[in-house]
Amino acid sequence: MILLRMASGYLSQARLKAFSDCLHRIYGEPTGENPLTGIMDAIEQLLPMSSLSVDHVNPVDLSMKHIDDRYTEALPEIHEVVSQLIHDHPGVQHLIKHGPMPVQRLSDFVSERQLREISLYGHVNKLHTFRDQACMLVGVPDGAMAFVINHDRIYSDEQVELLGMLQPHVQRVMGRCALFARFKTNGHLTPREREVLFWMTRGKRDEEMATILRVGVRTIHEHVRRILAKLNVENRTSAVAVVLSGSEVDAEPPWGG
Repeated sequence: MILLRMASGYLSQARLKAFSDCLHRIYGEPTGENPLTGIMDAIEQLLPMSSLSVDHVNPVDLSMKHIDDRYTEALPEIHEVVSQLIHDHPGVQHLIKHGPMPVQRLSDFVSERQLREISLYGHVNKLHTFRDQACMLVGVPDGAMAFVINHDRIYSDEQVELLGMLQPHVQRVMGRCALFARFKTNGHLTPREREVLFWMTRGKRDEEMATILRVGVRTIHEHVRRILAKLNVENRTSAVAVVLSGSEVDAEPPWGG
């Protein structure tokens, strides 16, 4: 039996398989410019939740812009309330004082009694009841994406560690998509072709790309053929040059990376 050592103990074979399935989910599908669906699927597969929200955080003033969510359809007011009172959030207070953490758990900052005394919780609780919250922060070029998971029970150490293990993989996928968005060819290639082109800029051979994308080498050959035709170039070197001439591919997000 294969077990993975964690701070809170060994990860069981069932948990290990679930985590492996999450990685296949976020890496195995063409990400294009919007990988959020696959990432949200992976988080939901890994952690129990009552709701999930994805918000863009501005690193300058810590303002938030709601991007996507799950299980909040019946709560149209909740995002407006959160945006207005976000600076009252204990996790945001910790962020202001100590800088970003990849993963946070609300119960690490405040007790349930203290939580109920916070005005943000009082307003949100009228719309949506929760006892704990985990937040995964992922750096993007213009700030950070916050994946906020609410639950009606306290998240265990193992669950928080699993989210922490997922974070660098989500960071990697989001980083790749940020590069796709800067490709001059963005409107001409399919999501899978953009992924193949991305790995071409990283110097990967066809066999390596086939392994990464879990497809056959012949499929990679066909993708490359179509990429060259769409870019109107004769070889891979020229295709990479077309892309890199209009992309700052080494730019790092201000938070994380």
